[in-house]
Amino acid sequence: MGADLYLNSLYDPQRKEWGPRFDAACEERDRLPHGTPEYEAAQDRVLECYEHLNECGYFRDSYNNSNVLSQFGLDWWGDVIPLLDPEGMLSPEKAERLLALLDEHEQEFEANVRELRRESRAYFEKKATQLRAFLAEAIRLAEPIECSL
Repeated sequence: MGADLYLNSLYDPQRKEWGPRFDAACEERDRLPHGTPEYEAAQDRVLECYEHLNECGYFRDSYNNSNVLSQFGLDWWGDVIPLLDPEGMLSPEKAERLLALLDEHEQEFEANVRELRRESRAYFEKKATQLRAFLAEAIRLAEPIECSL
């Protein structure tokens, strides 16, 4: 489970191109015996297709200890859902508000990640940068973000 955010003008072409490839790679992998070198190679292809499928116009934040929004002291349900319209869309104006919330909570983010191991700190810093870039892209495109929370 997690928060899935989509910029459809960017995501839909990726899905159109890579969705069938991903499905075919899954079917191929599922026909092979588990634990074989062929299965492992097919699983690598599945992961490659999945990465391409979601490399553009998509942001995910899991609802577990890897949740970047929680490092800001924010919550997808409590802080972001109230910003959505009835169709579950985050308007560019509300994306600006969410960016402002991230800025307002930057000190909390820094305090929370400061004490983490280097790898975990780097993960959250990268994820926060990706979230900010995703929101900024929505604002630049003047496009609402489809949110599945």
